[in-house]
Amino acid sequence: MLQHKGIINCSSSYECRSFLQDRDPLTVPSTRRNPVLADVFNRLGYMERKGSGFGKIISGYEFQINYDESKRPSFRSDRYQFTVVMPNLNYDVSQEFEENKTMSESMSELERTRMQIILHYLNTNKEINSSIAAKLLKVEITDGLKEIDVDKLHDFSNYPFKVSDDEKMEELTESIRERGVLLPILVRKTNDEEYEIISGHRRTHAARLAGIEKVPVIIRELSDDDATIVMVDSNIQREEILPSEKAYAFQMKLEAIQHKGIKGEESREVVGEANGLSGRQVSRYIKLTNLLPELLEMVDEKKIAIKLAVEIAELSENEQQGILDYFNLGYKVSLEQVKAIKNKEKSTDIIERSEEKTQQSAKVTISRKKLKQYFPENYTKAEMENIIYQLLEKWKSDGYDI
Repeated sequence: MLQHKGIINCSSSYECRSFLQDRDPLTVPSTRRNPVLADVFNRLGYMERKGSGFGKIISGYEFQINYDESKRPSFRSDRYQFTVVMPNLNYDVSQEFEENKTMSESMSELERTRMQIILHYLNTNKEINSSIAAKLLKVEITDGLKEIDVDKLHDFSNYPFKVSDDEKMEELTESIRERGVLLPILVRKTNDEEYEIISGHRRTHAARLAGIEKVPVIIRELSDDDATIVMVDSNIQREEILPSEKAYAFQMKLEAIQHKGIKGEESREVVGEANGLSGRQVSRYIKLTNLLPELLEMVDEKKIAIKLAVEIAELSENEQQGILDYFNLGYKVSLEQVKAIKNKEKSTDIIERSEEKTQQSAKVTISRKKLKQYFPENYTKAEMENIIYQLLEKWKSDGYDI
């Protein structure tokens, strides 16, 4: 068991007002002693703007094959320091394990030999899987890891991330076809025969495309709210996340956090800390869920800037439809125009210009060659127009009846 101790800055830290052991570590907001310095290092790529260490430690443990709740990392704090206790997952170490002993000293000769074997194998064979590792270590795979039919897996309810059949999916499919699913799918049981995917939707889809019938899964017992939090946290760290995906993912996690009793600005701070975002930024992303689907798609396609999209999202559905029509006619919408509509100022400007564009697009041209089929050769242009207008007037007076 490893313990890490650190000093807390009690002049500003939230943890000093309530101790860690009394709270859910996944909902504790992050603070910085020097936010300006943290921002500089974040921009240089050396650190996160806001930390997400608690969540990463816990999720890192939960993904391990031999994890169970008795080996969950724990966090304690008082006015002067905090302590992180990280149980050793690989060996049955007593809770009275001496703090001054290293891992190597606590291992038996047999354990050290097994570790050397597995490390050597990892170094020489990149295709090691859980079954091979279990044989080398002479241990049985725990009940948490199983192979089940891929047809028994179904997507997380209202899953906010898109699984696309793009080039990356083709590469993943080919990799799984050759090597199988190396990283188990994280699931929870919904009934005796079915499982809900928490993390691993893309791997599951690729396995189906590759014709794989069974995939390795890690089964966890999680409440709806905990499953939602883990689902969002395990997917939001991908390199390419669309604004719409962030919007709905943040909304789902916020609701789950609030169900746990964290309300107001604090709940938004908790949602944003894993991504280095403020609570205000989280709120702005969530506002995008109020957009018409067509407008939100334009945000994903970078045809509408997020700042402008947030303002549009505060308009009524009818006002948004007017702006969508305006975009479709080829016009651009400015931030000032949207704010004017919000304030009920010059709200007809976009509509008037849309009608003008519509009228322009309705212009009809008939070639002289085609008209000559219906008029004598000696008819002038003016005479042909006069006849056409007379016929149109009669058509109108007849109620547009043909």
